[in-house]
Amino acid sequence: MSIRVVCGANAQQVEFAGRTVADTREYLQQSLNIPADARVLVTGRAVADDYVVQDGEQVEFVRESGRKG
Repeated sequence: MSIRVVCGANAQQVEFAGRTVADTREYLQQSLNIPADARVLVTGRAVADDYVVQDGEQVEFVRESGRKG
């Protein structure tokens, strides 16, 4: 049961289905260089850290950049 985790140009396929986004972030934070303030998208929609990731989903950690004002 695997999921794809993406952060910028970094990506990894991991056996993390059934775990929360928070678990995923904690485990892969250093290897994928995930910023602490990154938002989380699962299959293109925003989710909370307590969301349980399902087999085959893609978890993407994104950070807003280029904001004016």
